[in-house]
Amino acid sequence: MASTCTPSTLILLTLTTFLIAQAQAQAPAPSPSGAVNLTAILEKGGQYTTLMKLLKDTQQLTQIESQLKSNSQGFTLFAPTDNAFQSLKPGALNKLSDDQKVKLILFHVTPKYYTISDLLTVSNPVRTQATEKEGTWGLNFTGQGGNQVNISTGVVQTQLNNPLREKFPLAV
Repeated sequence: MASTCTPSTLILLTLTTFLIAQAQAQAPAPSPSGAVNLTAILEKGGQYTTLMKLLKDTQQLTQIESQLKSNSQGFTLFAPTDNAFQSLKPGALNKLSDDQKVKLILFHVTPKYYTISDLLTVSNPVRTQATEKEGTWGLNFTGQGGNQVNISTGVVQTQLNNPLREKFPLAV
């Protein structure tokens, strides 16, 4: 059976196609994603109260969020849980000077964005924000594939699990 198109149907189809194309052309482009809110990321994780307090007290929270806007390499934050801080000797954090607290935070931040997969293939040691010219304060990564990555400072070794965020420019 042959179908027939009336002139009014053709005009309607042409007009509809034209209007849809115009609407799409005039639609605003999606807005760029907002600033990274590190506090919200850590709060959602639910076990980072001590780290958040350190980040705020040392003003590194503001510093990291500000640098994320201008750093083309991104950052990776290795976020110790409250349990990790509780395993320290009682009062250990209180005994640190302000400069030592800043250094502690910077030791947990790399000046580059890494996914879990990236960490399995990096060249060790990986530089942190606390790494000095002699190469001290680097991190070493090993793993067997998948999401199992071990991290070692040379003194402490732990396993990385379940990233809170793995989206450029920040991995946590």
